[in-house]
Amino acid sequence: MQRRLGDGGVAALVLVVATGSALFVLAFPRPVPPMEMPGLHLDPAAVAAQIAEDEVRAGRASRSELARRAELLYRRQCAAETGPGEAQQRSEERARRLEAAVAALEGEEGAEAVLDLRARTTERAMGELDGHREATAWLGSFPVMLERYHLRESGHMRAPRMAVRALYKARWNASHNRPLADALAPIELEAYWGWLAFGARATAPSHRLEALRHYAAIAGAERAAEARATLLYLSGDGLGAAEAFQEAYEEGGSLRLRNHSLAAVVAASP
Repeated sequence: MQRRLGDGGVAALVLVVATGSALFVLAFPRPVPPMEMPGLHLDPAAVAAQIAEDEVRAGRASRSELARRAELLYRRQCAAETGPGEAQQRSEERARRLEAAVAALEGEEGAEAVLDLRARTTERAMGELDGHREATAWLGSFPVMLERYHLRESGHMRAPRMAVRALYKARWNASHNRPLADALAPIELEAYWGWLAFGARATAPSHRLEALRHYAAIAGAERAAEARATLLYLSGDGLGAAEAFQEAYEEGGSLRLRNHSLAAVVAASP
């Protein structure tokens, strides 16, 4: 007696065939160029702990005359960044006074007082960002940086919150003539270097590779492997990308990475 498949059986059979076909296409070696960078993933627990620490620091930040003077000078710096422009001599003089004010605070009240002050300023700046207005009291030209490095596009934030906070602290450091990554916590460094490597699309691949090197030193080479291979591909180093994709494939077993490696070989061929 001949049996016929009902509608449910036909649907199940179609699903099996379609799934098998997709797996076959994926398994068959073929060159597939990498279309985008992998995403930046940060440990939520580490992020929450760092934000909580900043809130504590902000709450205990000094209210001394030295701290108030440093904050006043920084606010003037922010205002100047969004103003009509000024003479270079005046800008340089304010920068020297700002650096000296924080150095005086550090000498009088210690390095922790400087970090507390930076945390309080960061909380105020993040509050202005959350208010969806281009306030200049604590932001200055920071919104321009957000757009330049693609943390924000058309008013919508694309980057993880920790990356935004880390970039702001780096800006604060630069304003006080300190190294960009000075006194950033590990999760902040991971977010800072990670976003510059993973998310700053308009930045030159060579600069992104340098940022990725810093990121890998914190997060581990395995998490940076695919990103490194993709950046090598984008920079035109087909052979380097092929080797990097192959290493990532052998490490993780993803057929997608194997196919990216093949595409890199094709790109490197004369």
